[in-house]
Amino acid sequence: MTPGPKQKPSAQERLEGNPGHRAVNHDEPRPAGEPIAPDWLSDAGRVVWDRVIESMGGSGVHTQADENVLAMYCESVADYAGFTEKLRVQGETIVTAAGNGKRNPISIARNEARAAALRLAGELGLTPSARTKLHAIGAGEKDELQDFLDRGV
Repeated sequence: MTPGPKQKPSAQERLEGNPGHRAVNHDEPRPAGEPIAPDWLSDAGRVVWDRVIESMGGSGVHTQADENVLAMYCESVADYAGFTEKLRVQGETIVTAAGNGKRNPISIARNEARAAALRLAGELGLTPSARTKLHAIGAGEKDELQDFLDRGV
């Protein structure tokens, strides 16, 4: 494993305008197709999936190869919401058999779901800071630079 931050996908580098002016891997695999929700996605996860896919608006950054990571993100968000609702009903603390108060274990599970969702959101470019770096091409617009680079001129 090499030190330093993970290398960004070439598609993301192009959307960001390649600010570091480093060589872009033109031979990077380019999986095809839009992500499709996997069958194992829960109903709550599917609601999150639909919202995220709609908000991405066909940016082309995510493909079928990313669908499992995207699904895990959606499940983590759905879990977080479910745990938050349970804590709203049960409270942050519970009373033990000995009569002592202790932190509700659901609170720990909620924090783990939150951490997973944030980690995956960063990986997928779904955080506010990641979005500020992207310059998506609108529908019907032609990326002349990419066309030029693809021709290999």
